[in-house]
Amino acid sequence: MPTPNFTEILPSSLKPSSHTHITSLWSNYGHIYRLTFPSHPPLILKLIQPPPTPRTASESHIRKLLSYRAERHFYTHLSHHLTPHSPIATPHPISAAYTDAALLIDDLTKTFPLSPSHRYSPAHTSAVIRWLANFHAAYWGWGEAAELELIPPPLQAAAPDEARGVWQRGGYWYLDTRAEEMQCLLDDDGDGGYAFLLPHVQAVAERLRVRPGDLGATLMHGDCKGANIVFAPPGGDGEVRCALYDFQYVGVGLGVQDLAYFLGTSVDVRLLEGGGEDALLRGYYDELVAALGRRGVEVGGYTWEVLVGQWEWALVDWMRFMAGWGCWGNSRWVEGRARRICERWVREGME
Repeated sequence: MPTPNFTEILPSSLKPSSHTHITSLWSNYGHIYRLTFPSHPPLILKLIQPPPTPRTASESHIRKLLSYRAERHFYTHLSHHLTPHSPIATPHPISAAYTDAALLIDDLTKTFPLSPSHRYSPAHTSAVIRWLANFHAAYWGWGEAAELELIPPPLQAAAPDEARGVWQRGGYWYLDTRAEEMQCLLDDDGDGGYAFLLPHVQAVAERLRVRPGDLGATLMHGDCKGANIVFAPPGGDGEVRCALYDFQYVGVGLGVQDLAYFLGTSVDVRLLEGGGEDALLRGYYDELVAALGRRGVEVGGYTWEVLVGQWEWALVDWMRFMAGWGCWGNSRWVEGRARRICERWVREGME
């Protein structure tokens, strides 16, 4: 792997004294480096180097290309709306020739050096829930924000190389962009035990299609899993704090979609059992209300009951994706909850 010419990428005021290759991007679409400088704190460089776009590009290829544009747009144009309650890396300027091919941000590891490899403890889980609630509060109601530029689903993007904005629909698992996974679910024909999902797939997808004015409309992180979260050691008050990165799938959605993904993949499943699920949701809702209050925003009609209803849609939708793509994380718990939710919907005549 040839070493990039960092002087071409960085502004003239930054001349690295050394670099470390941290990792390659998914499917080898680029690389991430840690750069050190004589008189500047270390920085992280995310360099996008995708394979050539084929004449007939796949949805997956276009999705990846667009995701890096969405991430750069978020850091450059929208991240300043966040408060210290939901810290992220600060972006830095790069050479104009690389504005579409690189992202330069702070190295979070000095302040947030911990990355637990095990299932998250109660303290770590609560820290992420607080982060999410404050992140969602920062963009509350943004489903109709005039300043919001949006990128459509991959196959609807007329010119992927020129797209600007965050995703019109946040996350990477929503139904409109997962036809292959949905076909796997249909081909399963119940043999895998997921037939209970089929009557509800379209209705749930429609309910999660956020429109201007919808209750709970916000920006969602879109990939809130353990691999994208770092933690600081407990402070003097004993509270654990976290920061998130990897905003490739940031876009319009419901906050509980981030919550369903995070709790369904990254926490100790014992935290969800018994009354744990309700307690975690209550923690999120209370922090969301408090965060909105700090911004002078009323929660309005976004009641506890509305949140629980949206949470159930999000859980069933996440299970729909896993049923076609592959199960991981707390999939058994998610499947059990999704199954009970769908059974109740059938009893109540809901579709």
